[in-house]
Amino acid sequence: MTELLKKSKGHHQELEKIIQERDEYLAGWKRAQADYQNSQKEMNSKKIEYSRYAQERILEDLLPIIDHFDEALKHIPEDQKQEAWVVGMFHIKKQMDEFCRKQGLEMFGKVGDEFDPMVHEALGQVDAPEHTGCISAVVRCGYRIGNHIIRHAQVMVGK
Repeated sequence: MTELLKKSKGHHQELEKIIQERDEYLAGWKRAQADYQNSQKEMNSKKIEYSRYAQERILEDLLPIIDHFDEALKHIPEDQKQEAWVVGMFHIKKQMDEFCRKQGLEMFGKVGDEFDPMVHEALGQVDAPEHTGCISAVVRCGYRIGNHIIRHAQVMVGK
């Protein structure tokens, strides 16, 4: 009987050792699983960040084209505004504006807006009592995506 008890005790100790090893392996696997999930989340976050950065750079490069296109439209003589090519130009402008809107690009900086040095770049001051401390002229409008400024508005401030 004593021999049977010794064997049983030995098996019990071996079983405890195996259970302990199992628990260690399981804990290690759980840590590895958590590390993997965290790295996946971080990788997805980086992908979104890089994608947003690329989108902003593309839109930033598009802004001078939009500026020049707008400037060209301003110089079309009134008597030509009904011609097919001019109507087509305005249609293209509308499509560009819609594309920018879908990308989240928002234009800001209008005459009468309060001057904010965080989003406006003052190029100078002009006598404009009706616009004291406000934008009296917009030299180049600004753009943002959400709260991120893509380009500051260049303005003249009334004094």
